[in-house]
Amino acid sequence: MVEIHRVSFSYGDNEVLSDITFTWDTNELIYIWGPNGGGKTTLGYIISGLLMPKEGTIKRTDIGEEELLLMLQNPGDMVFTDNVITELAFGLENLGLNKNEMMRRIYWAMRTFELEKFAFESPQRLSGGELSLVVLASLIVMRPRFLILDEPFAHLDWFGRTRIFSALNTIREESSISVLEFGLKKEPSFEASKVYYLNKTLFDSHDEERSEIINIDFPVPGEPIAKLSDLFYIYKGKSKPAICGVDFTINEGEGIGIIGMNGAGKTTLGRLIAGIIKPSKGRVWVKGKCAYLFQFPERQFFKDNIFDDLLAGPVSLRLDNPRERVGKALELVGIPHTEWHSSPFTLSAGKLRRIAFASLIAIDPAIFVLDEPFADLDHNGIKEFALILQEIIKRGKSYIILSSNLSNLFSLVRRVIILKDGRLMWDGKLSEIPYSRREIRELGIVV
Repeated sequence: MVEIHRVSFSYGDNEVLSDITFTWDTNELIYIWGPNGGGKTTLGYIISGLLMPKEGTIKRTDIGEEELLLMLQNPGDMVFTDNVITELAFGLENLGLNKNEMMRRIYWAMRTFELEKFAFESPQRLSGGELSLVVLASLIVMRPRFLILDEPFAHLDWFGRTRIFSALNTIREESSISVLEFGLKKEPSFEASKVYYLNKTLFDSHDEERSEIINIDFPVPGEPIAKLSDLFYIYKGKSKPAICGVDFTINEGEGIGIIGMNGAGKTTLGRLIAGIIKPSKGRVWVKGKCAYLFQFPERQFFKDNIFDDLLAGPVSLRLDNPRERVGKALELVGIPHTEWHSSPFTLSAGKLRRIAFASLIAIDPAIFVLDEPFADLDHNGIKEFALILQEIIKRGKSYIILSSNLSNLFSLVRRVIILKDGRLMWDGKLSEIPYSRREIRELGIVV
C-alpha cells in the first residue's frame, strides 16, 4: 500500500500541491485528472520518490524500489540505450534476472506491443507514439506492483492505445498490478476504483469544464507559398522510404491538418517542409521562412530563461528589433511579464507549448509546422492555442498541424491530408473526408 498523507509542495513561492491525502492499495486502479499546471506530474514525482514533499509524508508498505515505477510525461527522457531490444533489457539487467527469463519477457513485450519491426532501431528515430510504446513496454516487462502513468495516451494513435489496454489487462490477469493514471479529461481510460480531481488540492469530484469551441475564420486561400514535388525520404540504413512520392501545394492563409497513425511519416514530412532534413528525391519549394514546433517542445529550449531563449532566433537571423519581437511574441501567447525570465523547465506542459510557439512567432515565418501541438493540453490550453492560430491566420500566415487525433482538428483546419506508410492517401476538405469513423480508426487515427 502507498499512503499519501497531507502532502504539500512548492517550486519557490509557487505552491503546486496543498494538503494531499489518499491511499493507493494493492490491485487498485486510480485515476487523477485535472488541468495543465494542476500538480499531477509533481505528485507523480513525489509518490515515486523523485521529489520529496515540503510537508507531509509518503509511506510505502512492503514495496521495493523496483516495484513502484513511473512513466514520465515525456517518454524520451527515459531512454538509455541505442536500440529497442537493449532498451527493453535495460531494466531487467538491473533487476539481475537470468538470461532465459529476460529473453522470455522481452519476446512477450515485442509481441504484445507489436515492436518486432523496431527491434534494432534507435528509440530516438521512432515517432513520439512509437517511443511511448517502447518506454511503457520497458517498464511493464519489469513486472512492477505499482505503476504510475503520466498522460500515457497523449502521443498515441488508435492502435497504440489499444495495445496499452491489452497489455495491462494481460498483466492484471497474470498478477496483481496497481495503476495510477494521470489525465486531462474527466473520463478514465480504465475502469477505475477511485477518481479524483487535482488542481493544487485533491477533490473527490468535479464537473468537467469545457471551453467554447474556437472556429478559425479562414480567408480565401491566397497564392502558393510552398510546393512539394514527387517527394521521397529514406532514412540511412533503411530500404523502405519514410515518405514516398508525396505531392501537394500549400497556399497563403491555409490551415492544414496532416493526419495518420504513429509512424505514418507525419513528422518526417513536417521536417522536410521546414527544411530540417533534405529529401532523398524530389523537391521542396518554400517562399519565405518555415518554422517547426517540436512534438516535445522542451527539446527546443537551451537557455536558462525564457526571454534569452526566444531572443536567440531573431539574433541569429539578424532580424531588426529582436527584443521587441520577443516581447510581442510572448504577449501574443499570453505569457505575463513576471515569467519572462523564468526557467522554461519549471512550467506546465500547456505553458511550455505556448512559449515554444512564441519562439517561432518571433522569427516571423510564412509557414508554421506544428507537431502534435495538442498532445498534452487541457480544454483551456487548446482554446488558448486556437486563439493564437486565429491571430496567425489574420496575419496572412499558414500553418500545418501534424496529428494522429482528428478530433482535435475539427474547428481548426479546413483541409486535411491523410498519410499511410509515407504515402498521401487523400487530400481535401475536412468536411468531405470519404471515410467512416470505423475506417478512420482502421487507419490508426483517433476520432
